[in-house]
Amino acid sequence: MSMIISYGLVYYATKFKYEIREVARQLMYCYYRKQGIIQDRLLERIEEYIQSGQLTIDEDYNGFDGLEFNPENEINELLKFFESDSQFKDDTILRYQIAQSAGFLCINIGSMDGTIKRYKEGLEIKNKFEQVYGPDCMPMIKPTQVFDFRDSGKDLELFRAYIGIKSLIGQKKFVITTRNVILMRMLGCKSNESLQAFISKNKDARDLYDKYNRSEKALRYHFDKLFDKLLASGFLQSKIFERSVSRKIFLSTTLTHDQLAKEIILYSQKGNFKKKEIEAREMIKATLTAM
Repeated sequence: MSMIISYGLVYYATKFKYEIREVARQLMYCYYRKQGIIQDRLLERIEEYIQSGQLTIDEDYNGFDGLEFNPENEINELLKFFESDSQFKDDTILRYQIAQSAGFLCINIGSMDGTIKRYKEGLEIKNKFEQVYGPDCMPMIKPTQVFDFRDSGKDLELFRAYIGIKSLIGQKKFVITTRNVILMRMLGCKSNESLQAFISKNKDARDLYDKYNRSEKALRYHFDKLFDKLLASGFLQSKIFERSVSRKIFLSTTLTHDQLAKEIILYSQKGNFKKKEIEAREMIKATLTAM
């Protein structure tokens, strides 16, 4: 779970825009006040610049001018290093982006190096999976929800189901789906072809698949339990199965049952409109043919 949090944090961080002088300013602030959130490699490089006399440190005031932190000399020197030391620049920018992302998401970074390490491990898993099975979806959930699953000891299958449903809903209000499709998404797959290939090489994935899919009765039983838990915990807001409308299940993480019912009625009416349009087109064709 910690890998998921770190991957999401750094992935989100890389989307943050930055102004290079502010990146340099924040690095110096952390050097003077919060060295714990500077990568070891970056901190070592700073020390090398200091020891060589290329980076001047304000030992008296630590970059402060009264109440304002404004280390102009240090910033100007860092900007020169950025021009010739691309690794140093990239590490500094990444440190800034992760710090900004963590602040925005209200996540406490225990270790900058540990966060980056877990992100790279997650990225490697993702890349290897997608090289074999094709591009995967990336559902978004609130950081507090991930922490809740991690710290409460809740059933991991519940987490898998929630992520799978979120990946199906995307930006929509609700999704119309089946238990088999959710199970496929629970295992990180978007097609039956990739699912079969994946479970053939992964025993844990195979065991989970077999647990749910050994029979139609088992599939319904386990998913009914999952749906009940998701609804009780608030991760799923509504679930409706109405055979007269569709043999699939309507699910929403945001709509109440009353709201979802209204959406289902609209969905059903759209289907009737389409049917009427097809019938009208057939009548036109028949009339024109007879002329």
